[in-house]
Amino acid sequence: MTGTIGKAYGYQMGKKYEFKTKEGIKKMDQVDFVLYLLQNDQSSRRIMTNIFNHEDLKDMALEPCVYGTQWLVKEGKLHLILNQRSQDMLAANGWNTMQYAALLCMFAQVSNLEVRNFNS
Repeated sequence: MTGTIGKAYGYQMGKKYEFKTKEGIKKMDQVDFVLYLLQNDQSSRRIMTNIFNHEDLKDMALEPCVYGTQWLVKEGKLHLILNQRSQDMLAANGWNTMQYAALLCMFAQVSNLEVRNFNS
């Protein structure tokens, strides 16, 4: 793990899982599943990510401060709720806020939605 943060953040978002879809079971990462639901089932209340994976915590140099998201579509507008276990105001708050605000804009654009609320 020298020189890396281990199995945190990007590793967790890119990890493949088997998800139930309209077409059957599909293997994809959490980002692809969020985009799939935004494009195919906007009324779902399961449009979420979770990167606080207890099995992998031992392999992380830093447990994720931002550990989950929930995406909601209301009247053609995309809302994002960002969950954090900790918020380091000096080091990461600005970075986390900007990173997920940008992600909200990108997800809305590729899903043909307007950006609405971002709550953290």
